[in-house]
Amino acid sequence: MVSDLIKNLLLAVLFIPSIITDVRSRVLPLWLFLLIIAAGILVRLLFQEELPATLLAVLAISALVFLLGYFTKGMGYGDSLLIFAAGLLTGAGSLLTALLTAFFLSAVFGLVTGVLGKRGLKQELPFAPFLGAGVLLERLIMYLGGG
Repeated sequence: MVSDLIKNLLLAVLFIPSIITDVRSRVLPLWLFLLIIAAGILVRLLFQEELPATLLAVLAISALVFLLGYFTKGMGYGDSLLIFAAGLLTGAGSLLTALLTAFFLSAVFGLVTGVLGKRGLKQELPFAPFLGAGVLLERLIMYLGGG
């Protein structure tokens, strides 16, 4: 489907620079999120895909993650915008799968590197690489499963 191809290309455009900047500077580019969000809304409108429900669900998920990060000092504003932009392109159900995968991957990575002494157990990790991996795995499973 053409809309899926466009959304997957937009996901690549979103995640490649986000991962690089998050790893290097721990700052995610606001201009990129705004561009991808606008493009995601346009794609959904052009292909007559559900927009209001998707916007509301993805906003609720990203707001919940923002609040969780705000009160635990674990995630930043950029992470919640990245989650919102990705969810707009993947849909809420796929976003939840990608998020759970990302949280699991980051926890495993943090534990392994902490136990091996590569980093402290309390040291912060950039989240964009794990969310990118979660979205990629979710997209791959959907593709291979025919979903």
